[in-house]
Amino acid sequence: MLGFRANVEMGSLHICLIDDDEIQNFINEKIINRFIQHARISKYLNAQSAIDDLISGTLKPDIILLDINMPMMTGWDFMDIVEKEGLQSIDGQNVRIYILSSSKDPSDIEKMKDYKSLLGFFHKPLNLANLQSMQEAFKQ
Repeated sequence: MLGFRANVEMGSLHICLIDDDEIQNFINEKIINRFIQHARISKYLNAQSAIDDLISGTLKPDIILLDINMPMMTGWDFMDIVEKEGLQSIDGQNVRIYILSSSKDPSDIEKMKDYKSLLGFFHKPLNLANLQSMQEAFKQ
């Protein structure tokens, strides 16, 4: 089991998955639950619903894992709104946002640098190394 920052108890760690692929969300949830016991997981099949819940305050995650290529609203569109509206900070805590994508396009990795709120780019599928990298970010 992985440990995260001291002020987030393992049972209260909230991870939000935003991916239009229901199977990917299911797989990622299983991987997270295997390595992080008692994590709370929210799953969204479209980025607009996640934005709506962030704005309303019903979604308050510690970590967001965001796909890039989605219909209606891409991951980049999501990030534009997050940074414009200041949604990367909730109740004084920064939300840790990572891209989790199957994209191998180097321009996507380069574009990530346009967003100060993005902490990393992981290639699907999610794995233990990705979770360990997120854990390191919580220590900082």
